[in-house]
Amino acid sequence: MDRGVHRVDVAAVGALFREQSVVFAKSTMITTVATTAVWLIATLLTQPESDERLVKFYRRVQPTIHGWKRIAATRAGYRAGSRLLAANAF
Repeated sequence: MDRGVHRVDVAAVGALFREQSVVFAKSTMITTVATTAVWLIATLLTQPESDERLVKFYRRVQPTIHGWKRIAATRAGYRAGSRLLAANAF
């Protein structure tokens, strides 16, 4: 006689969680691929910023030297060692 005790089918619960994991993995992969495609297309179709604009940005933000060597050395008055060593080491 069943007195209101519910039996849980462990296999069904496991299958449900596996299904949710697969859906999450697929949606994550689709999102990643779509986002990458959009930024690649946007990067290839747009014109690069002018050096003047990059210098203005560099002076205002003062990012680390990584990726900015050309702008920092030629246009923005960069002096070697003027920034913290730890900020430019990596």
